[in-house]
Amino acid sequence: MKFPSIFNKINPQSIQQHPEKNELNWMLELNQWKAERILTGEIHRPECRNEAAKRINCAFLSKQNNIDLSGLNLTTQPPGLQNFTSINLDENQLKHFDATTYDRLINLSLNSNALESINFPQGRNVSITHISMNNNSLRNIDIDRLSSITYFSAAHNQLEFVQLECCERLQYLNLSHNQLTDIVAGNKDELLLLDLSHNKLTSLHNTLFPNLNTLLINNNLLSEIKIFFSNFCNIQTLNAANNQLEKINLHFLTYLSSIKSLRLDNNKITRIDT
Repeated sequence: MKFPSIFNKINPQSIQQHPEKNELNWMLELNQWKAERILTGEIHRPECRNEAAKRINCAFLSKQNNIDLSGLNLTTQPPGLQNFTSINLDENQLKHFDATTYDRLINLSLNSNALESINFPQGRNVSITHISMNNNSLRNIDIDRLSSITYFSAAHNQLEFVQLECCERLQYLNLSHNQLTDIVAGNKDELLLLDLSHNKLTSLHNTLFPNLNTLLINNNLLSEIKIFFSNFCNIQTLNAANNQLEKINLHFLTYLSSIKSLRLDNNKITRIDT
């Protein structure tokens, strides 16, 4: 995508035309950031920072809410992103991301980076609803304060523990392909899909998911399923294959009135209790 040369340099007068976004220091920071050439991974591709700066300037001056900076090989976080409600930074090389002051943020996509840490927006007015950060190197995350979140996906990371008790609006949660040994989710009345497959879970807490439609807990170390039977009333897909299950309770099976797909293969089931 090519933009006119007017976006190569920031005109200070344009700042005055947008008093409602008067964080004008970020424009100067963006110019400085664009001029840097010494960071590992970008020294051979300086045009990537130029392209990112052009896109940010263009989107800001045209009053767009979305910014797409995917696939630019960026290793550091560009200034000015606090002006947007939707940010796409997929397929870069970011190791750290700080969105603490991004009060306007609603959608954040950081798939396929090298993320080791991330700070989410904080405060009473946080409105973020969608976060996707698959294929990174995260070992821990804290989204427990994001009460507005409805979609969260952090598959293919190195997460060992996640706490989500305060995320009461969650509808979609994908934490598959991690190193989870425990998860504290709390009651989730609106949760529709829960994917915890390909982890190291040995048990699940007794929490309530009354509207759960899809539960994927395959490829773990589960020896039994203890979560409340009432969680299964609306389940259509339940995959518990490739675990360590040794017995099945028929009372549990009676709650699967809506089931369309049930997998229990590759377990160690030797007993069925009535």
